[in-house]
Amino acid sequence: MNTTPRPPDAPRARPDLGRATAPRETTFDEAVELFIGRTRHTRTGSRHTERAYRIDLQHYGGFLATDGLSLGTVGRRAAERYLARLSTEAAPRTVRRRVSCVRSFYRFLRGIEIVASNPFDALDLPAFDRKSETHKVLSDDELERAAALLSADVAEANRRLEGAERGPERTRAFASLFTAARRRGTFTLMAFAGLRCAEVLGLLRDSILTRPDGFYLSFTGKGSKTRTVPLVGFAYPAMFDWLAVRRYVPSSAAEVFITLSGCRVLPRQIARECKRLGERTGTRHRLTPHVLRRTFATRLLASSGDIRGVQELLGHATIQTTEVYTHVDEEGLRELVEATALGAREHARGPVLAPRMAQRLPS
Repeated sequence: MNTTPRPPDAPRARPDLGRATAPRETTFDEAVELFIGRTRHTRTGSRHTERAYRIDLQHYGGFLATDGLSLGTVGRRAAERYLARLSTEAAPRTVRRRVSCVRSFYRFLRGIEIVASNPFDALDLPAFDRKSETHKVLSDDELERAAALLSADVAEANRRLEGAERGPERTRAFASLFTAARRRGTFTLMAFAGLRCAEVLGLLRDSILTRPDGFYLSFTGKGSKTRTVPLVGFAYPAMFDWLAVRRYVPSSAAEVFITLSGCRVLPRQIARECKRLGERTGTRHRLTPHVLRRTFATRLLASSGDIRGVQELLGHATIQTTEVYTHVDEEGLRELVEATALGAREHARGPVLAPRMAQRLPS
């Protein structure tokens, strides 16, 4: 044991109780993971929401890296600079989506005290009218041509299969029928039943319900909302033709729509098939899965006028989302007025007021 006396002026040794150190600053990637983790536990959290947030925040992270900024050093001027730069690169709709994402990101970080303020709170976003996109729908002729092409593809592939010899020729013929039937099935569920692309590809084999009045599809869509859609019209034969072909491909996948190898179909494959179909049909607008759903919504609302029913079929959370499909053109308004009984009678009688007024006018 050390018994050396301590000098009287020597400082007394104190136990090391641990020094208070400044907390390590959260990195951008760590903050993104915290934010994404929060969305997984919200009512609207989904794989698609997570993917969209990652893409938008990755773009914002590139801006921070380019300008040498961190999360805590972004102020109002830097936020305005990001908005200005983004406005030169993307359409107004994309600008609004990305800035809204970053704004929510900062609101979350402020709530958990990673940043002191939200520099995006007071930004004025570019105006965007959601109804401006609703004109991108298929006309009745375009929809009919597209449906006829898909049916012809299935019929032709079926004829080839019936006349094919056993072996490679028959294998190729079945592959053509398999692809044609699946393409028609996915198309009709989007264009004639209003399903989203993700909802179509997420359909399970037990999603098809049999009821006394016919067949229905029951599935969980966006926002974890379960809804039921009747399987009628053109969608009915297309769906059951596909199921008749699908049973010949062994697969452990629970999804209704699968590839020839038994795997689930990817969204980008449906997007490519829609684009090719639009080119074959000669549509005015680029054909996408959402254009098909938008076409269904517009036609359904125009024919029924039941906006609440359309909201239920489409699975919209609010009536405002459905209202963007209530647009009509001037010709449609004219036909509506002329179809009324009073308008028809007055039109048939011809001008009534003008001749009387003419008698009173000075010559």
